[in-house]
Amino acid sequence: MSKLTDIFNTVAPVEHVRSGGDPEAILAAMRTGAVLALGRAAAAGPDVLEVFEQGVHLLPVWTRPDALESALHHRPELQTLETMAIPGADLLDRVRKGVVVVLNPWSKWEFRLHPG
Repeated sequence: MSKLTDIFNTVAPVEHVRSGGDPEAILAAMRTGAVLALGRAAAAGPDVLEVFEQGVHLLPVWTRPDALESALHHRPELQTLETMAIPGADLLDRVRKGVVVVLNPWSKWEFRLHPG
């Protein structure tokens, strides 16, 4: 079993997300589950990766191990970051205004949330 699979098995995952899903239901699932994010551990809490693409600030998080593995394979610059399991409620409470949360980015399961 891969290290990534081990990490996924330690969190209560958000239900699988599909394009066209109900944003309110997905936000509710995130508040009671956990997601994976890339970044670095810090004393004040995790420093989570944000990216700027096509004029939009994005906060990529994952609910599917295959989507994260694919992102790491296709974007090797992300491989130096730590994979962190983060309670969804904590993540949503820290999202800055104007930042779009992207579940399973760069995959066929991508779903964008505007929690603000």
